Amino acid sequence: MKPFHKIISILFLLFFAFNSFATHNRAGEITYVHVSGFTYRFTITTYTKVSGTSADADRTRLGISWGDGTNDSLDRVSQVFLDADIKQNKYVGIHTYSAPFTYVVGVTDPN
Repeated sequence: MKPFHKIISILFLLFFAFNSFATHNRAGEITYVHVSGFTYRFTITTYTKVSGTSADADRTRLGISWGDGTNDSLDRVSQVFLDADIKQNKYVGIHTYSAPFTYVVGVTDPN
């Protein structure tokens, strides 16, 4: 095997080795509703694995980047335990933008 291919193979294996201990997150989505003017209500819905999830990973607050250079932290407004060891969490926040533009809203979970 060529040295370059060995390096790529090792990096590939390391990537999957670290991801095998991945996170409690299973899925998520960001939805929004126009309130008025430049104001929008955002709902972040996450689906997390219940078993084996540490207290640190069970977020009562979730950080959000509004896409206009500002960040916030949203409180969890509901949690519903679903089948198959999954819990649905919802976080809601309202944000007013200063001007019409295309904004990229994002949520990052440190796990």
